[in-house]
Amino acid sequence: MSMLCRSATRFSRILVFSLVAGLASAGTASAQDPGPPPTLPPERSPTLPPEPGADPPPSPPTQPKAPPTQPSTPVKPTQPAKPATKQPTSPAKPTQPVQPAKPSATPPAKPVAKPSAKPSVPTQPAPASPATQAPIVEPPPQATSSKAPRSDFEAPPEPEPVAPTPEPQAQPEGPAPEQPPTNRPKPEDTPPETDEDTTKPKKKRKVFKHRGLIGEFKIGAAGCFKRICKGQGGHYAKPGLSLGGFLGGNIFGFADFGLEVQWATMGPRAYSGRNVVDLYGIDSGRLQELLVENASYIGTDFDVASLVLGTAKMRVLNVGPAVRLHVVPRGRVSAYVGTAFDYQLWRNKYETVGGPLRLDFHGIGIPLLGGLGFYPHPNVAVGFEFRWVYSYHVVIAAKHPDLNAGAPIGLIDMAGRDEGIEVSSGLPTFWHAVASVRARF
Repeated sequence: MSMLCRSATRFSRILVFSLVAGLASAGTASAQDPGPPPTLPPERSPTLPPEPGADPPPSPPTQPKAPPTQPSTPVKPTQPAKPATKQPTSPAKPTQPVQPAKPSATPPAKPVAKPSAKPSVPTQPAPASPATQAPIVEPPPQATSSKAPRSDFEAPPEPEPVAPTPEPQAQPEGPAPEQPPTNRPKPEDTPPETDEDTTKPKKKRKVFKHRGLIGEFKIGAAGCFKRICKGQGGHYAKPGLSLGGFLGGNIFGFADFGLEVQWATMGPRAYSGRNVVDLYGIDSGRLQELLVENASYIGTDFDVASLVLGTAKMRVLNVGPAVRLHVVPRGRVSAYVGTAFDYQLWRNKYETVGGPLRLDFHGIGIPLLGGLGFYPHPNVAVGFEFRWVYSYHVVIAAKHPDLNAGAPIGLIDMAGRDEGIEVSSGLPTFWHAVASVRARF
């Protein structure tokens, strides 16, 4: 029993001795290698863009980081109490200041201050020799600030509370984008709007051209001159209806070339009971004697006394090419003069006692005309035209149940000259006054 007590007492002594030796060695090791001083992690505060014309705010320096060396291992409790000597660690290399992506967005960081010669811990070993110490790269001098630089081992000052702002996005590398022009007109600089917009182009005036394909319709009145047609001793005709037309083209607005047609009717007012030959200024008795004398040449014995008038009708027709010259080649007004070369037919129909009689006078008509019009539309014109037709009668043809013959007007004049009869001098000329509607295609 006493032996057991002695063994327990010895074991307890050995255990206490070992515990005391381990604590002593641990304290020595901690005294020899204090390790890096405790540092507070920097608080990240939102960065604000600098105001124009103001100094950029100082940025907190970057805390030096310990090199990636293996941490010192504590001395094992079983090692002897002799403290192990270790090489003093060199101070960490200062990091390069972080350059901002865009100077206008983030101000440049201030250079890192050199480590203080006096460490905060009195047991800190001396720094390594310059041969083994890494060179410290000093950044270029920055703008001076009223605040003094602080030590690496000092805790960074608490930043002033600022309003949170979104961090600026990193700009892509390359040339900076062009800024939009700032000289935009202010609302007060813009000119006031007016009722008339001068910037809009003025509408072009319509040009009323006269050239192109032409179609024209005419309607009006017609009459005749000279004693056989107009005189009371003749047919004593009154004016009647006149219709006409023109189809052709206009060249450069100056001249019309085409084909024209003019037709008219007139109303003879010769009283019934007269002989038809008396209307032409011929003595019916003397003409009967001449026919009897020349019956062998005529081939028939025609009775002139049977041509007693009942009713009469008169027509005139002109057809032929025409030309018109325009005084105004373009515009709303149309003024022209012209002429034509027409075939002319003057036809008279009589109802007589001996039967119906028709006398046709074939000849040439040369009208002289002038017109004035107005274009209410670029393709439509309305106007007025007057023409006088010079008539040259060439041949007369008679058609009757008992007689069908023809003779030149000149031969009739020669036969009646001895008797004082001249038919051609009393044959009529005609006039037409019409309104026209002209269409240009």
